[in-house]
Amino acid sequence: MSTVQELFEFQLSFKGQLVENSVDAFDVANGILATSQSLQEIAEIHFGEQASQNLKLNISAFKKGSLESNFIYFFDAALFAAPVLIPVARDIVQTCTGILNGYETYLNIKKMLKGGRPEKITPINQDQIKIDINVNGNNNAVIIGYPDLRALQSPTLAKNTAKIAQLLTKDDSLLEEVILKKDKKMISSIDKDSAQYFKTGLETQVLPAMKLKGVVTKLDSKVRSGYISAGSKRIPFTYLRDLEQSQFEILAESLKKQVQIHIVGEVEMDFESEPRSVAIQKVESELKLL
Repeated sequence: MSTVQELFEFQLSFKGQLVENSVDAFDVANGILATSQSLQEIAEIHFGEQASQNLKLNISAFKKGSLESNFIYFFDAALFAAPVLIPVARDIVQTCTGILNGYETYLNIKKMLKGGRPEKITPINQDQIKIDINVNGNNNAVIIGYPDLRALQSPTLAKNTAKIAQLLTKDDSLLEEVILKKDKKMISSIDKDSAQYFKTGLETQVLPAMKLKGVVTKLDSKVRSGYISAGSKRIPFTYLRDLEQSQFEILAESLKKQVQIHIVGEVEMDFESEPRSVAIQKVESELKLL
């Protein structure tokens, strides 16, 4: 049986105006999962895919009267013989500190950008770049490494961080801050004020005139809406009051006979570039296109 050679512990805390020192179970679960996935990606960016996969992250139960969860990083001793792990495994403290600091850098720069983009990115040498930030007339320059830049450019890291921020921005949320700590010292945090700067990870993209092909599976003329199945996706749609009667009949015919049609309209795309909803502008019969 393999043994654990060394541990690295840190904490994730939830703070807020809570009832009976409790918090929504789904919020806690989502926060822990999103934090774990964010740190996993930081580890992969800084130390490589194989090393990050072999770095294990466990979590212990909440202590009584506390909303602070203990995370434990460790390498399984049986994995230390792998050559790719030797530089990382020599000092788990240095490695894991680097992961937490990497996420701290990511969060700090995102806060400085306030949801915007850098004004300029300039290479300094083979290891460092300079990021010029100009927000509301305040100019700042930050020097970071290339792994930090890759983290800032990562859509999945943005998405997972946005999930953490979303816990604070929900209308009914009692949470005020999510904090990463090491030895009772705060490493990084997201609070209600800064949470707005991380929403971009969950924002959708709107394409003004996209064509989709599928079969109408539901149609409600009272509220001018319905669903169209396009491949494995069932996508909701709406249509305007002044949609031509002949085009409405194409929708109805598709529903009745389960034939494919084309709809053209403003399409909202999710983070994975999949259509979430369609505001129909035009409907075309499949037969007319042949």
